Amino acid sequence: MHNNQDYSLTSFFIDQLESKQISFLMKENDIAVKCPFHEHRGRKYHLNIAKTGKKVHCWSCGWGKGGKTWNDYAEHMGLELLSVEQIDKSKFDSLGYELYSDLHSEEMQEPYTQPLELDWLRYGNGPDLPKDFLLKFHAAQYYDDKAETYRIYLPVYTDSELLGWFVMWRDKEKPFRKSINAKGPWVRNTLYPIDFISPRTHTAFLVEGQYDALRLIFGNVPALSFLGVENWNRQKVQLLRDYDFNKIYILLDADKEGYLHTPTMYNSLVDYFSVTVIELPENRDPGSLLKTELNFVKKLAIQYKKEHFIKIKNLEKKVFTVE
Repeated sequence: MHNNQDYSLTSFFIDQLESKQISFLMKENDIAVKCPFHEHRGRKYHLNIAKTGKKVHCWSCGWGKGGKTWNDYAEHMGLELLSVEQIDKSKFDSLGYELYSDLHSEEMQEPYTQPLELDWLRYGNGPDLPKDFLLKFHAAQYYDDKAETYRIYLPVYTDSELLGWFVMWRDKEKPFRKSINAKGPWVRNTLYPIDFISPRTHTAFLVEGQYDALRLIFGNVPALSFLGVENWNRQKVQLLRDYDFNKIYILLDADKEGYLHTPTMYNSLVDYFSVTVIELPENRDPGSLLKTELNFVKKLAIQYKKEHFIKIKNLEKKVFTVE
């Protein structure tokens, strides 16, 4: 039994599911998982676990309809049980998830949006991501009164379900960040934009930011953002498996954070996928690649897809090493 009463119940559920590599989706009042009591077709998460722990119910096969709780599910799955007193504690509610993404996301009210009429400008130097391209991802726009400029709003879907959203800056000067995530645990539960990429290929280039992913997709590279290095976890590895990816390229920013997290990501992926790390020249990032540079990276990725490590020393001179 779990006895630490200062521990968030929702966080406890997440820890338990991740300990068994059980894929899940966070909802407003529930945590959705695949039901272990019936066969599945596709990636649907039929079993809803209430964040209070008091109710677990599968809307497909009906398991739990008679009043099942977290403990019934946990006993079947070999997870840790909770006492009745712990489940009844009011502090264990859906608001206790601050140990996770709330520390790394901004508190933002969802903006009032308008139909998108703008291209995404890279620091005022001309169109970078055209409006017609952004509309494929359900983009909209809104006016930021404080900054007196327009922002680009993009929703985030997984398995056709809206999980969260983020905003991309559109400024004349280089911003301190290209995008900002809405607050909430959703950033730990998805890869962006996985519903757009997965039907088209079994290959994915993993990048840090959403802008990096969109910029690569615009260049015909199947990219997925894991929404920041602090949000990489086992759940995202499982999500890649659920969506039947088999070839993974790790393409992080060539900075301190990128160098630090690349080995961790590689080790978490290599047991399940064919993995190749592509290291860019120092201080470069995937979203800044010019068309000729991106084409060179694509060519290397295809040519050396069975190698573990490709280090690009100079993009202009096309100097690289392979291990």
